[in-house]
Amino acid sequence: MTKSAPAASGGPTDSARTEPARTEPALRRLTWILVLGALAPALDATIVNVGLAAVGRGLHTTVSVSQWTITGYLLAMAIAMPVTRWSTEQIGRASCRERV
Repeated sequence: MTKSAPAASGGPTDSARTEPARTEPALRRLTWILVLGALAPALDATIVNVGLAAVGRGLHTTVSVSQWTITGYLLAMAIAMPVTRWSTEQIGRASCRERV
């Protein structure tokens, strides 16, 4: 086995290696916000489905009727999300906070 000759000038050396690129803190924060925002509706739907039997008992209905109630709730949530974004773009975020 023969040893290869050292790299000619212009080749990478130990002192010329650069540190891997790090992500900015703002980008990390944004990533976590997006991940948590995506998980929140799934968690909400899970909580509602776990309580489905209790909702049926509380409303004195069968589970199938309670499922329609839950479906309506989830549809209302799905419709409210884009409407909320549209209203904040139209009115402005600061104005929305003041009105609440």
